[in-house]
Amino acid sequence: MRGLGFSSPETADALTACAEPLSAGALRLDGGSELREGVVEALAAFSRCVRARGAPGFPDPRAAFDGVGAPFPADEIPLSDPDLGPAVSVCAERLK
Repeated sequence: MRGLGFSSPETADALTACAEPLSAGALRLDGGSELREGVVEALAAFSRCVRARGAPGFPDPRAAFDGVGAPFPADEIPLSDPDLGPAVSVCAERLK
């Protein structure tokens, strides 16, 4: 956001127009939509990938994930697993 003139009328208009979607979160997934199904399947595939690469305790995405907040339950992520970092690195590349 460097170089963005927050005092310009154009920027103010853009921020006003986007205020509601931005306050809802980076991505709002409505139940049953194709977008939601695609995102949830990609997150589930990420979980399977991480587990297959040596972090068997990595959780599935939250069933009620709607695009706002964390997709995985933070208290279930095996942060002490030494294989977690390398597994996440490999699997994150597949999400791009």
